[in-house]
Amino acid sequence: MENPFRDAFYAYAKTRRGLVTLNYEMIEAILKRAELFTTPAFNESVFQREFRRAYGNTESKERDFQDFTDVCKKVISPCLAKARNISPDEAFKIIQEELIAKQPKSVSEKILK
Repeated sequence: MENPFRDAFYAYAKTRRGLVTLNYEMIEAILKRAELFTTPAFNESVFQREFRRAYGNTESKERDFQDFTDVCKKVISPCLAKARNISPDEAFKIIQEELIAKQPKSVSEKILK
């Protein structure tokens, strides 16, 4: 089954070297594709702040972001939380529910672990 978060993450994120690049446009696309995007509360400065908070103040946003759940917790959930004016934990629960709703049961169980 389609997983809008993971699919968009990997569709928008891969670079030529096989690393993943996180940027505002990618997170915006993920949230829009999952119909969770809210403007204008979520913007590029919110993304930059959450990225720095999660992964340090770095020039390059290109890394080996292979753990999608980690990216959801550290960057996407806080961005969604800002957009919806909810807590990051609530935002992560929304993302988990969206993931579970779009996945077969066996895959959903793995996501929660």
